[in-house]
Amino acid sequence: QNSMPRIYNSARNQLDKELFFDPFVAYAKYLCGVWDRHENVIAVELMNEPPLGGLPNCCVCMSIWRSILSFEGDVLEALAEDPSIKAPIAIGNWSNAVESESCFVSCLQCAGTPKDAMEQFQSYAKQNRLILSFHWYVPPATSSFAGTIQLAKKNAQKLGGIPIYFSEY
Repeated sequence: QNSMPRIYNSARNQLDKELFFDPFVAYAKYLCGVWDRHENVIAVELMNEPPLGGLPNCCVCMSIWRSILSFEGDVLEALAEDPSIKAPIAIGNWSNAVESESCFVSCLQCAGTPKDAMEQFQSYAKQNRLILSFHWYVPPATSSFAGTIQLAKKNAQKLGGIPIYFSEY
């Protein structure tokens, strides 16, 4: 719990960048290389169910949606520096939930999407290299399965009109 905000912000702190972010990007690059060798692999998912973080500090916890998107944007930016990487990337937010699927998620999403992360998402979307991965579990979802799919499609449109991938239930 307490380490996740630090991890999600690791690209912006030199010590954390060396300890976590750079090795994470190196591993993501490795996985992208695996994608290159196997035509049946759909995409490289950066994180499955990124965890909530920051408790017991409610202010940090309630900004975690933004922090996760920032981290994913930072990773995409780092991967873009290597022109040999062509793998599509799957992203998701806290618990791979979609915006507005529950009251709690609606509160988390109020933190918004950082501008620099959105630029990365839209850049990858224009290259047909970004996928929105989402899950449906009740709870946390309070919407129906069909409703969650519609919410995922709406979220995917905001990210640049990307495909959705129902990756777990």
